Amino acid sequence: MSMVPARENTTVITNHFAITRPPQATFHLYQGAYIGSDYDTLPDPPRSRNGSPDKKRAFIIMDQVQSEHVRQFTPNGMFDGAQQLYSLRKDLANTYTTAIGHSQYQVELRLIDSLPPDKLRQSKSRLLNVLQMIVKQAPQRRHLVTRGNSFYKVTNPEESKLPGGLVHLHGWFQSVRPAINKLLVNVNISNAVAYRHGPLIDLGIEFFMGMGKKVPDIRDLQRISEVDAQKLTRYVTNVKVTVNVAGVKKPKAIKKVVLRAGKFEFDKDGQLTTVAQHLWSKYNQTTRFPDLFGVRLGNSKDGPVYPAEFCDVVPGQFFRKQLSPDQQAEFIRRAARNPSTQLRDIIDAIAGVPGKQVFDYADSAYLKDVGMTISTTPMSLQGSIIKPPPIHFGSTGEVTPAQGRWNVTGAKLQLPAAPIKSRWALVNFDPTSSPRDMSKFVERLVTNLQKRGIDIVKIEPMLGNSTDVETSLRMAAQRFARPGPAPDQPLFPIFFLIVLPSSAATVKQQVKHFLTVTRSIPTQCIRGGKWNSRKNMSSDNALDQYCNNLALKINVKLGGVNSTVPLLNKYLINTMVVGCDVSHPAPGERGKPSIASLVASVNETASYYTSQVSLQEPRVEIISNLDKMLQVAINDYRQFVTKGDNRPFALNHVIVFRDGVSEGEHQQVQEQEVQMIDKLLMDFSKTFKQPRVALTYLIVTKRHHVRFFPQHILNAASTSGNQAANENCGAGLVIDDNIVQNKNHDFFLLSHQGLIGTSRPAHYFVLRNDMNASISALENVAYYLCHVYASATRSVSIPAPVYYADLACANANYHFNKAEADRLQEASTVNSDHAEPFDLRLWQNAFTRAGDATRRSLYFI
Repeated sequence: MSMVPARENTTVITNHFAITRPPQATFHLYQGAYIGSDYDTLPDPPRSRNGSPDKKRAFIIMDQVQSEHVRQFTPNGMFDGAQQLYSLRKDLANTYTTAIGHSQYQVELRLIDSLPPDKLRQSKSRLLNVLQMIVKQAPQRRHLVTRGNSFYKVTNPEESKLPGGLVHLHGWFQSVRPAINKLLVNVNISNAVAYRHGPLIDLGIEFFMGMGKKVPDIRDLQRISEVDAQKLTRYVTNVKVTVNVAGVKKPKAIKKVVLRAGKFEFDKDGQLTTVAQHLWSKYNQTTRFPDLFGVRLGNSKDGPVYPAEFCDVVPGQFFRKQLSPDQQAEFIRRAARNPSTQLRDIIDAIAGVPGKQVFDYADSAYLKDVGMTISTTPMSLQGSIIKPPPIHFGSTGEVTPAQGRWNVTGAKLQLPAAPIKSRWALVNFDPTSSPRDMSKFVERLVTNLQKRGIDIVKIEPMLGNSTDVETSLRMAAQRFARPGPAPDQPLFPIFFLIVLPSSAATVKQQVKHFLTVTRSIPTQCIRGGKWNSRKNMSSDNALDQYCNNLALKINVKLGGVNSTVPLLNKYLINTMVVGCDVSHPAPGERGKPSIASLVASVNETASYYTSQVSLQEPRVEIISNLDKMLQVAINDYRQFVTKGDNRPFALNHVIVFRDGVSEGEHQQVQEQEVQMIDKLLMDFSKTFKQPRVALTYLIVTKRHHVRFFPQHILNAASTSGNQAANENCGAGLVIDDNIVQNKNHDFFLLSHQGLIGTSRPAHYFVLRNDMNASISALENVAYYLCHVYASATRSVSIPAPVYYADLACANANYHFNKAEADRLQEASTVNSDHAEPFDLRLWQNAFTRAGDATRRSLYFI
């Protein structure tokens, strides 16, 4: 891995700001104990009723203490939300009393350490913790909604609404990061999703409208069914509301949605009474809509019930469940900002005019008190741009990407799949589709497949029955069968093209499970509204582009190769490239397993892959049986190289790209996953009497806030109101100095040309490098692998094996027997209040593993 092709040097702007002067003051560290009617006397933060630290309550208590004892707490101390307070004063050891609502609290502060600047710098983790608290002080005092290191502004819900009763929150992110011989502050725009605040009735209307129900006003909302109420309950459980009734002030969490809440009866002083009667007799409040739904509040199953008309959703409550496709699309539209706008918003938050500032680096009293200064100018960085690798097709030769993309029009595929001819099936589950549009589409698809080198002929579709998918597919297999060598040996279809309605997740799940998983038949699904969109049906060029993309997917599912990157051959001799990922249940889902995947190349051009998926305990990031999965991949590699016989083969090097691991988990990955692979490779070398197999292990992540901007947009970004074009840095940009934490051990690579918003680079961490490859060589391999993603004609944002591992995880849901998986999911939801142990075996029994023919193809594309 020593060949390094020419690069172009470049200068970019990054959203990092240098700490030009670290704190000069001495900090005194206090430990706090809380004494109150609800809490024990312990050196812990207050706890919520479920036992978790209640940092919000702790902040409120400590803020109240500091505001009521101004003379002692000038300047204000910095509280970490748990049990530690840093102050410039050495005389705060005392017990302080305060009241919040009806609760009395005492906070006992005990001095445990004094930290002059030289002592503070001795502990990197403590220094970063103190710096993080210092830079948080200004935004915390602006009463913004806070989550971690992000701060959000709440606006009118009508101006920021998303479908289904949600809103988009615009905010800012700020984090102190260590770099080589310096400390930096990373500042970025942050976006989040929250429940629509304001009247609970409005959230209910928006929720049901998002489901496609016609509930435009409160009258329709009074007629929702029990099933609808259960759906709304799952959506809003634990959402906090205030009740507009005298004497009920503290926000309370929703436990359950109750139909016809005004007429709901309960025992009051030995007599049945309705909620409406109770509100009138006790609070003189009239219930205008007694048939409207309401909510049961609090943690008790017998908590009070209030009609929705009296409830307001508290602002700034983050939505933690999975977004629907419509919600996701609207969120992306609202969150996307072109680079100049993004950079201008960041600069405004740091050093803008009053009203736009959030962090106040130039004028912050907190920074001045501790003698610390932060630059208000974003850093300039020296980087390089890797030249794009030529893409090799069939007889038409090579194409060099321009701006991260290339054109396959007129190009023959590198290796077209074996002839299909008429041995394929076309099943249409969308009865609303036009036969004329279908005929046009099939003709164009067949023509494009033929142009790419695939031998196929046009056939007529069969209409499927969405209510009995499996029977329809069995009938299609018989109908599209061709005469075989004997009357009792028909040739069944080797490929299925399935036309789905515009909304048909259940049908797709049944199709994929039956054909791809249990029958190992390559299947391509297309969705109504996509293949027959107005654009495709009115423009031959648009339809050809759509069909070309389908052709790329179909070819690799049938064992073909679309294109290769010859430059990879020089790096991947006797080398397997592996992508690994773990996907976890969607936020809010309980009792479902996490899914681990491993995808590995089996040839020197990284064009053929083998894959596996495995179930493991929920929300466990470490791949529990990584060694077993890699062993299967090595066996597949051996079979591919030797063509199934026992001739000698060589495996000298394994490169692993691991996705989805946070920086805090690196050590755990090093100690567990890397060690598992180490032992496996050692055993392999002994078994096959080969030299020790070298391991290169990289973590790749996109969950970070680092951004890069072309230098020329800085002036545009600094000028208020100037709307520059959406100009991102070019594909191939590499930054491996100045802002990295360890030279030669981590780098940033922007491998794709952004289409919407500001592009996010991938961040790579090198945990193992047995080959002692240069950082430039590793950057090249990563970048070239971003050009071998089979269904794209542009470079992608992460190496193809990692992308494939992510897709394999997503497709794993098709491996489940849906009825059994739904039953297990329902059981876990019903028992969510009881801490029953998770039984992985039950889910494994409902999971069908793909056959060898399937998992040795890119079936998940």
